[in-house]
Amino acid sequence: MFALGFGLLLAAFSAQAGNLWLTGHDADFHCDGTGGSQCNYFGIAANFIRQSAPTKTLPILVLDSGTQVANSLNSTEAKAKNTVEGPGAAYPFTVVDPTSPAFATTPINVASFSAIIIASDSSCGGCDNDAADIAAIQARISELQAFFTAGGGLLYLAGASDRGTYYGTVPIPTTGVAVSAPFTVQAPGAALGLTSSDVNCCATHNSFSLPPAGSALVVAETDSAGFAETLIATGAAICPGGICGSAGPVALLPVPTMSEWSMIVMALLIASLGWVTLRRRSRR
Repeated sequence: MFALGFGLLLAAFSAQAGNLWLTGHDADFHCDGTGGSQCNYFGIAANFIRQSAPTKTLPILVLDSGTQVANSLNSTEAKAKNTVEGPGAAYPFTVVDPTSPAFATTPINVASFSAIIIASDSSCGGCDNDAADIAAIQARISELQAFFTAGGGLLYLAGASDRGTYYGTVPIPTTGVAVSAPFTVQAPGAALGLTSSDVNCCATHNSFSLPPAGSALVVAETDSAGFAETLIATGAAICPGGICGSAGPVALLPVPTMSEWSMIVMALLIASLGWVTLRRRSRR
């Protein structure tokens, strides 16, 4: 009985798991509005990270000191990839400058947002977030990781020459490395809709070491040196040593309702009472 109750409780908690998209592409810079070269790529990534959220219709939190991410989300091409509100519908989002006073009081939780997009690092050569912005984001690492583990999606764009710090808020079991064009879309990326023109349109600023066998990170795109250019994780969570969870698309369990929580708690109570009774009998 105890095992049953514990199993139900574990299933409830494992239902919460985030989607992750890591890339060396500064797609926010190369989209930056309708007609931009990488708007299709940006729309696919933005739509993907919302799919894990307990409430997909909540807005995206955009951490950007400029306007590139907002302009990209508002592009016609990116909106065409929106499967939550519907193809062509606007993405709901809130932009917060990471170094502004507003960021300190902005909640980072799945009750407020479905996903978070972090604008590319300024070392890309024209992107928005500078070292101060990244440092401000780093200061809220525990909240970002809790958000991710609770089902919130995360999109990290180009870390460029500051890749050692830009990706620091999610402990990925891989390392940012120098990039080598051209790029090849792998099967997981093609399944999401990425094309060769999406990934080979523009200058790109870093790649990643290949994840180890069994990692929840999946290679969606590679560079000419065989390194990962885009990594994704579906239904992942932060565990000791890095990211754990599914290594591919999964159907996430629904969040328990109040009546289901009542059943879980009741099962645990019954199991506890049974254990106490057995202990008393064993002492006689």
